Amino acid sequence: MKTFAIIALLAILSMNASAQAPVQASAAQQKAMIEKIMNTETSIKSIQCSFVQTKNLTMLNDKMVSKGIMIYLKPNMLRWEYISPYKYLFIINGAKVLIKSGDKKSSIDVKSSKMFQEITRIMMNSVTGKNLLSSSDFNVRMFTQKNYWIADLTPKKKQMRSMFSSIKIYFDSSNSTVSQIDMFEKSGDKTEIRLKNPQINNRINEKLFDLD
Repeated sequence: MKTFAIIALLAILSMNASAQAPVQASAAQQKAMIEKIMNTETSIKSIQCSFVQTKNLTMLNDKMVSKGIMIYLKPNMLRWEYISPYKYLFIINGAKVLIKSGDKKSSIDVKSSKMFQEITRIMMNSVTGKNLLSSSDFNVRMFTQKNYWIADLTPKKKQMRSMFSSIKIYFDSSNSTVSQIDMFEKSGDKTEIRLKNPQINNRINEKLFDLD
């Protein structure tokens, strides 16, 4: 259950990363990039898109590819739904986490678990890149790579460090929106999430953030 929650960290828009080697931004460049990302974040009220998630399993030398739909509604609603090759629904609705797997449904009060409080907070912030302002959560280094800005986030807190060595967030430099997330686990596994056909600030029905 927590694994699905962690994988859903984020909500994003999709494009392939360039093969060109990334170049680290200067301190002045990093400050300007983060300010622009934050200005964009304040204008985003909703995001709706599809996603492709690729899990690279080091031990098995294999890949697991899944597809689904992500819907975000500011300030605290997120619907992360896998539709292929299996069906699984994960919803954050304020202080509630709702999960549906097959015919099984469950509801969790986020306040009852410190782990879920951390996960949901970081998930909601990651949707638009707001994590870059959270110096208590990550050390941040910014890079440029052709048409992308890359935020290389190193976790500070013990629980996150035990799971991830780093998280990379790719931003489209033309509009400062998130385009891809790569999560590098301590085990050596890597999860890559790309989202497609983003629709920004469309009207979203709040009923989508409840279980049927």
